[in-house]
Amino acid sequence: MQQLSKNARNFMIDNLLGLQQGDGFNAERYVERLNDSMWHNEKFNVTKTYSKFMIKDVPANAESLLSGIFQFCIDEAMEHAKEKNVEPEQIACTLTSDFLDYDIWVPFSNISNNTVDAMLNRCQHIAQSKKQDDLSLFGAPFTITVTTINKNSFKKRRRVGGAARKIPKIRHQISNAALIKFNNPDNMNHCLFFALIASLIQNICNWSRKNFFNYIHNLYGMSGRFQKDTYELMNQVGAQMGLKEYDADEWIPRVVDQWNNVNCKNQCIVKVFLFGDKGNYKPE
Repeated sequence: MQQLSKNARNFMIDNLLGLQQGDGFNAERYVERLNDSMWHNEKFNVTKTYSKFMIKDVPANAESLLSGIFQFCIDEAMEHAKEKNVEPEQIACTLTSDFLDYDIWVPFSNISNNTVDAMLNRCQHIAQSKKQDDLSLFGAPFTITVTTINKNSFKKRRRVGGAARKIPKIRHQISNAALIKFNNPDNMNHCLFFALIASLIQNICNWSRKNFFNYIHNLYGMSGRFQKDTYELMNQVGAQMGLKEYDADEWIPRVVDQWNNVNCKNQCIVKVFLFGDKGNYKPE
């Protein structure tokens, strides 16, 4: 690991938190962008920009550096979205570093001047909770991902009233041992996404039954991972947290698209089958 200089030892996350830019220093002298890429999903009007940075040196007034990096990434993401004919309406931001146990992220919200402040507040919260660990971004690359979405341009599904169609009776027997049973980790209406994550993990991760049980029940070293992975998935597909309900017909196709085109790309192909209580199902 790179040896920290006297200046760098003070370059912790909580010392990087500033709200203003333009203090007269040249950012390129202190921060290098190692690489960047952009991903666009035309079907769901989503764009993602990925930027990896390395802090090279510490300015005397380091407080504004991190906010400047966030603002740069957000401005660039907005520009990329418009180049793809997507007028951004909501935005989400994630910071990833080898020095962090978990990603720092802000879920989707309407675009405003407070987006950078929200990300900085999340950093402040992490910095305070990990203060004893001297959490730092100096010494290893970190990645900032900005996701934009336009929800209003989604095609609205038309619901037509009328008599219910006749469905042939099918007796579909499911072994009780094949069911994944868990308590709702956050006592909110996010069960659809928890079920999707649990099903994916069970099928693609070569875990022992004990490890999977600990995962879905938040036990021992797996504590908190189930909820974190679920919230991260909701953030990736643009699902607002805390709604009264989530329509499976709307959200499952987006989740499957996210897995097959991003998370599990070139690793596996995910298909989700929905079974009704009468044994009828349809694949998505």
